[in-house]
Amino acid sequence: MSVYDLNQLMREVNRNAELARRCSLRIDAIFDSYDLAAEERAALRGWDIRGLLAMGVNPYLLFAGWMAIRSDVAGYIGAVRQR
Repeated sequence: MSVYDLNQLMREVNRNAELARRCSLRIDAIFDSYDLAAEERAALRGWDIRGLLAMGVNPYLLFAGWMAIRSDVAGYIGAVRQR
């Protein structure tokens, strides 16, 4: 696992509108540019916010990445609150 690469992806998605658009369409196509383990890819594919946080993704970068791709604060809060 590389929490660094997860954080880097979230940072870049937040700073690059084209990357965010591509992630919203087909996030799997982005994975090859980052050294991500299978469980990290699965968590990103399903936007498992709690799982990503448990893996060590920076909460601020994760929120910024979510907003860049999904633009849905209520959805993010709901994902954080899921049990």
